[in-house]
Amino acid sequence: YAFIHSSNIHPKYCRNKRIILPDETIEMANTSTRQKATSLSITEPTTALIRERGKEKILVLGGTGLLGEEICRQLNARDIDFVATSTNGRGSTVCLDLTEPTASEKIRSLCKAEHFTSIISTVGSIGTSDDEKVNSACGVAIIAARNSKNVSRFVSIGNPDRVRDFARNIGPLSGYVAGKESSERILEDIFGDDGCVIRPTFIYGGTEFGLTPPRVTSSVGNVVKMALSLEPFPTLSQILPGPLGIALEAPTSVEDVAAASINSALGLPGLEDKVSIEGGREIAIAASKRPRSPGVLKSIEISMKNDPTAAVKRRDGLKRSLVKAAVTNLDIGSNEEKAYATAEEIMEELEPLRPKARPSSDGSMNAKWAFVFTGKPSVGMKLLSTLSSLSKMLTFLIDFEDTFLEIGDEQSTVRVVIAMKLLGISVELVVLSKLLPDRECKHGTMMSEKMEGISFAGIQVPVPEILQSPRTMEITYIDEDIMIARTAGAEPHFLLRESPCEQDDETCDVPAPYFEEAREKFGDKIAQKLLDRSLLSA
Repeated sequence: YAFIHSSNIHPKYCRNKRIILPDETIEMANTSTRQKATSLSITEPTTALIRERGKEKILVLGGTGLLGEEICRQLNARDIDFVATSTNGRGSTVCLDLTEPTASEKIRSLCKAEHFTSIISTVGSIGTSDDEKVNSACGVAIIAARNSKNVSRFVSIGNPDRVRDFARNIGPLSGYVAGKESSERILEDIFGDDGCVIRPTFIYGGTEFGLTPPRVTSSVGNVVKMALSLEPFPTLSQILPGPLGIALEAPTSVEDVAAASINSALGLPGLEDKVSIEGGREIAIAASKRPRSPGVLKSIEISMKNDPTAAVKRRDGLKRSLVKAAVTNLDIGSNEEKAYATAEEIMEELEPLRPKARPSSDGSMNAKWAFVFTGKPSVGMKLLSTLSSLSKMLTFLIDFEDTFLEIGDEQSTVRVVIAMKLLGISVELVVLSKLLPDRECKHGTMMSEKMEGISFAGIQVPVPEILQSPRTMEITYIDEDIMIARTAGAEPHFLLRESPCEQDDETCDVPAPYFEEAREKFGDKIAQKLLDRSLLSA
């Protein structure tokens, strides 16, 4: 089911005076990719979640390296006010060398004049005689920042413990480790839960290779990441010692590290008390966070007031809008992207109003569900779309009929069923999985899913080991009609309940009321059309 270095910076990125619009999409410079961040964790609503808009201002220490430049780029794209520094003031940055005796006073003056709310430090050095001096100098900034009235959060860049343990015993790298550990101890002592260290193993990005630190380009890094994400590499990375395990860990993109740093500095929900974000997966999740939009804040307000009538009324309105945006309006051709964005926004507004306190262990999940919407097609969804396309081209050979999800036996048994006709004979492709709630999740939303097997026309099919790796998902909303689940990348999956029954119940073919308008509009092939959007206007 979870189918699912450039040395210079452009002056316009150095001082941004525009007011923050926190629910904006992040546009990455020099790429056609749009990274839209979404909130993964749905926490209990508190007043701390309702942040005052338009007040954030960030100081970026070290704004001209690969990571610093990307952070500035993203801050600019998100309309977040910021100031960037560098050791020589190039690219219109503020000149600031943390190793100078006057550094502390300069930072205090900057904070007093600019009223920063948080600081991100990418300052670092590796492979030089000054490594310890440079890396420990971040402690000077931490102490100076805490003396400011406005700075509430401090984020720095580090690396995982096993990388430190390995580097500590290598002479040329010992100064690097000593400096990093010194500044991080100061961060923990002074900022406590308001300080965070982002710990990637290996960062890739940009268009140039580098040695100090070691770096590969985006194109090469993407290929390496894809390869090392496949089994058995993740398992080997965990069990092999020292440099062997480190070398087999998938690298992290500079875009994700930058986004995670910014979101931590903003103290977004789920990150406000996180003191360490380690490894590619945690960084990707942190990067996917997004500030609460006005609509989400409204939903949180209603939830906090504990007014059942207002909550039910808003839930019902949002659900109807969601079905309209995700199903009945997706045949608008050129406006399809807008419809997708609208659906995601509505889901975010709906999630804080979930009626089930702990959805991952709620019995209402046991039902037959129709796939409706995925924010970003996963491998499995692409497979389904491919089958649909084949059925259009080879109607005499294959006829795609239906696909649905069945959950039973207290959520532990999951069947994804793809029904089709092959040469006129009805057959089913069935994917079997185990779905179990994460008992350690205090919000009752996280689950673990593991594929158990695949059968075609009743015959068991060998399952590649890569597909059997456990995956996590979060059930962010469930009620008597719909379910919203998010995979590790925070992509939303929207499902409609076809019936409140299990697979052996004869009434399982009764569709939910919310599905009727779409079924009437698109006919019996609605399941195929929801998966293959090109058919919606057919």
